[in-house]
Amino acid sequence: MRTSSSIPERVYRRKKWQIKKSRVDGANREVVINEASGQTDFRAETNSYSTAFLVDASADNVQINATPVFGLTQALSGAGAVDVVSAITEVTSTGASQALTLADGVEGQLKFIIHVTDGGSSVITPTNFNDSTITLTNVGDSVICLFTNSKWYVVAKEGATLA
Repeated sequence: MRTSSSIPERVYRRKKWQIKKSRVDGANREVVINEASGQTDFRAETNSYSTAFLVDASADNVQINATPVFGLTQALSGAGAVDVVSAITEVTSTGASQALTLADGVEGQLKFIIHVTDGGSSVITPTNFNDSTITLTNVGDSVICLFTNSKWYVVAKEGATLA
C-alpha cells in the first residue's frame, strides 16, 4: 500500500487546463492543497454555486456559497458602507449618529459588526431588515446578522440597540 502519492500538476478537464498541485499523505491522513503557497485556489461546485466552497489563496480567506467565512476584516472609520465581502466589520465612530449602510447579502450569510473605537455612535441601516436600524454606541457593542429570506436578521447582539 502506498502512503503518499502526488496528483499531476496539470490536468485537462472540461475542455480547459486546470492547475493541480496537491499531496495525499496516507500516513498523516490528510489532503494538502497549495502546500508550496503558489497562490492556487481550491473550490468545490454544487448545482447552484460554482464556488460552493472556495479557499482563496491570494486573499487568505475561505468562502461558502461565495460568502466569506473568515479571513477578511473591514476597518470602517466614520460614515460609510458596511461591506458584504468581509465576514467582520470593525467600526470606529468619529462623530454622533454616523450613518452606516448594509446592502443585502446572500442567502445564509453571516455578518459580524463590532464597535472598536468610540468617537460617537454609528447607526446602521440595512437595505432590508426585520427592524429599522442598529445603533452601536460604546466600544464592544456588536451584532451578528444573518441574511435569509431576502433580509437581514440580528441573531445575537451585545449592547447594540435595535429600533
